[in-house]
Amino acid sequence: ALPIFVVLVITGMLAAVLTQAFGFVLQIRISVLNKIVGLEKTALTRNLYLSPIEGLVPEYPEKPDIFVGSETRIHGLTTRSLGNRPGMLVPFDMYFDYAPNDSKMSLMYKEKGRDTVALGSWPGNVGRFSFKDRTGLWESAWPPARATGDERPSQTPWAVRIETGTGFPSAVVAAIIGPHDRIIRMQDTPMGNDLDR
Repeated sequence: ALPIFVVLVITGMLAAVLTQAFGFVLQIRISVLNKIVGLEKTALTRNLYLSPIEGLVPEYPEKPDIFVGSETRIHGLTTRSLGNRPGMLVPFDMYFDYAPNDSKMSLMYKEKGRDTVALGSWPGNVGRFSFKDRTGLWESAWPPARATGDERPSQTPWAVRIETGTGFPSAVVAAIIGPHDRIIRMQDTPMGNDLDR
């Protein structure tokens, strides 16, 4: 009878240890899954913020969709719109909208012919754009006010930073993938004036 009792005690102790270990493994699994879901949300939000900016393309000077930017608003032409097929040239606006009653800042997105949508929001009143030129300097507006003569900047910046001030990440940077200036047409050259005669 004694050997059976010893076997039962050892089996009970093993069961208790294994149950605790299994519970610990489940806790770790749930924690890792929650972190993965959080990272996926962050990546999705980041892509929503950056995709239209990464697809910026320059426009001809007489057209209305030349890229312009301030600390609170940008306007331009993109090939990576959020509401149309990729590759289509779509005019868009992106701007910060602060709601003082809720003490919340939102990043808004508007495409021509579509409703405005909020890409994200966060507590506080922090939100601004800044623009990197070809020399690596960050500017608060595009085109930069200091640009004159031979220092004329490209039509689109080399990168755009979106600062939210809170959360993770508190700032994201979009590198403009395509060309920064339109291809020169014949009418844009001094000889182009002769074509009008």
